[in-house]
Amino acid sequence: MLVAKQFNGTCFGAWRRRIIIALSAKKKISFINSSYTRPPIDSPLFDQWEQCNHMVISWILNYLDPDISQSVIYSKTTKGLWDELSQCYGQSNGARIYEVQKDLSLVFQGSYDVSGYFNKVKRLWDEMESLNIESYCVCECNYGGKHKTINRDQNLKLMQFLMGLNEIFNNARGNILMMEPLPNVSKSYSLVI
Repeated sequence: MLVAKQFNGTCFGAWRRRIIIALSAKKKISFINSSYTRPPIDSPLFDQWEQCNHMVISWILNYLDPDISQSVIYSKTTKGLWDELSQCYGQSNGARIYEVQKDLSLVFQGSYDVSGYFNKVKRLWDEMESLNIESYCVCECNYGGKHKTINRDQNLKLMQFLMGLNEIFNNARGNILMMEPLPNVSKSYSLVI
């Protein structure tokens, strides 16, 4: 089994992430990211590539709702199938970003225990990061700008986490905010627990 749930047209980002993890684990991610392109037909590797390509296509098709599967079944390459799914279902990121950001602005501990609250807010952060994939720099930075941006994002998450905690955690919140430097969210969570 690649993933536990078939894609039915909703929550493409989460389904996409599951497929990427599964294909990476099976060392087949290169079929969707174009790092392993189709060799020439007269190459001795052509048959092997074709076999693996068809295998990965069949894996993905099996984890699509039958109606969606029928719409992409004639894709010749895994990359083509993947791109078509991304174009059809991954382009509505603006609406999903809005919804996730709205959920993040409204999330608070309430009746959840600390663990349940943390898991809820972390899932939203992770989804937001997966939706904003183009906004993250992967280059080497010699001047510290990338490090500052990462620290800023971590501090924003920390503040959001602390603001959403119930009043009973005021002392823990105050102690964490007095720390120099501020701890990351995971460390703060463990301190609150």
